Amino acid sequence: MSASINLEIFAGETIEHACAEAVRLADMLGVVAKFDFNGVNVMAKPGVCPKSLAEAWHVELRSDRTIKIACVHPLAAQAKEGGA
Repeated sequence: MSASINLEIFAGETIEHACAEAVRLADMLGVVAKFDFNGVNVMAKPGVCPKSLAEAWHVELRSDRTIKIACVHPLAAQAKEGGA
């Protein structure tokens, strides 16, 4: 079973802060923390790097896709950090 929570992000927050808080909650509760930020659905999984998630949001925001979802797999984020 997997669980998720929906977060409400207040106006004026930065995507970096929103991602950091979502990942913190995902880690603490062991759930996927979901929120909408400027038309992009963001999914914060436990173990994800908040900076990588914010970067994924920037990519989605600039994309031409109709449905925009920013999500990073925890293992992909760790591999990127290790290779940098």
